[in-house]
Amino acid sequence: MPRVSKQTMIGRVHSTDMLQRSVLIAILSLLPGCVNALRPYNEPSRETLWVISSTPSSYRVKINNHTTVPVPRDGRVAFDVPRLTRGCATYFLGIKVKDASPYDLPAIEIIEGERTVKRLSLNDIRKLPRDEQGYTVVKIE
Repeated sequence: MPRVSKQTMIGRVHSTDMLQRSVLIAILSLLPGCVNALRPYNEPSRETLWVISSTPSSYRVKINNHTTVPVPRDGRVAFDVPRLTRGCATYFLGIKVKDASPYDLPAIEIIEGERTVKRLSLNDIRKLPRDEQGYTVVKIE
């Protein structure tokens, strides 16, 4: 049996490792690299809006396409936001390419007659200014 030097053995082990890695990479590249991960539900909350308009009582607030609450003359309206549809984060090859949170879903609509004049998400409401009583100020022109 011929003697094999250490250098040759290391070269063979290295090429075997490289071959195994190449085969593994080739197999993994055939598998889907896209994963969807469900986001947690939003916490149900109580929201308060102050609809500022010349005729605030002509508006209604529609929540998640279900409940409709009329806006009183003073424009101050309170309503409950239920648990919304879960969002989904999409990853491609381990990199997040889309993140749909239930807090970004425009689930609150301000309606006049049959026309939607504003759509708001819970995150949109958090970004709007509040008055001294804690109502989120929504101006409609």
